[in-house]
Amino acid sequence: MSSFTPINRQAGTQAPSLTPAETGLLTPPPTPPPVNVGAALFHFGMLTPPPSPPAAMPPPPPPTPVTPARAPAQAPAPARPSAAPKPPRLRKCDDCGDTFSYKNIADHRKVHKMLGDEGGLARPCKQCKNHPERCYVAIHPEKLNTYACACCLGAHKACSFKSIKFERPNEWADRHPFLLEKENIPPEEEDSTSNSSASNSNSSMSTSVSSVEVNPHNRSWEL
Repeated sequence: MSSFTPINRQAGTQAPSLTPAETGLLTPPPTPPPVNVGAALFHFGMLTPPPSPPAAMPPPPPPTPVTPARAPAQAPAPARPSAAPKPPRLRKCDDCGDTFSYKNIADHRKVHKMLGDEGGLARPCKQCKNHPERCYVAIHPEKLNTYACACCLGAHKACSFKSIKFERPNEWADRHPFLLEKENIPPEEEDSTSNSSASNSNSSMSTSVSSVEVNPHNRSWEL
């Protein structure tokens, strides 16, 4: 029996229900799902997928302050080897055989000449007041190129007799002004001496000369 029940419109009864096969009607096909065109194109390799949104990048670090690069420290220059001190240039004295520096050898040779025949005892300079017997000077200062006495030259000291050169810068005295020799007595003293008796003058002159003159062989105190 079919479940189709025709409706009797006249009687007002419900008609029996009929199946689609009984009525001759086909069941309509199910509605296909909507076609996703984008997915289809991607499936067949005709469309690249849309790019994914970029991942969130971490914030950049704060800028590091740039410090100027220091120049490399220069290595200290190697110390130069200290030159060995030069030995002093020594000169040998021809008279005594001793050696002296080249600065002092000239004064030493002058001392030899003053204590020899080219010098004589003088009135003591300021430096020789305590030992006047050592104050020998050159008889002719121009020949030895100095007014200083032998004692000061040998000790390399300043002699007060050098002031004579400053008083007479343009000329040399013919004989040393302080030389205690008979030939060096000023004319004024000779005149005053001649006015006295000849015997007294001769005796006083001989006494003064004998007290002043010294044997040249005993003048080696400085050498």
